[in-house]
Amino acid sequence: MKHTITFLPDNITATVDKGENLLNAAAQAGVYIHAYCGGDGICGKCKVVVNKGEVGSDKANLKQEDWDKGYRLACLSTVESDLEIT
Repeated sequence: MKHTITFLPDNITATVDKGENLLNAAAQAGVYIHAYCGGDGICGKCKVVVNKGEVGSDKANLKQEDWDKGYRLACLSTVESDLEIT
């Protein structure tokens, strides 16, 4: 199943398969997200906000306050629905 991701503020849209890694999906769309640790979920630099939709993710190195606000680590998140990401 395919899902559409809109990356804000650039308003870049990409269509990817369900289960695709969010960091990889961004790179394929030409959206650069910092990931100094190479996508290992250690540095926390690839933190994004999920405005709309659902991703598969775990809390990893995020504070509970950030998690509750919709922040996720792109490197540890998978696409589960159409998304709007900042």
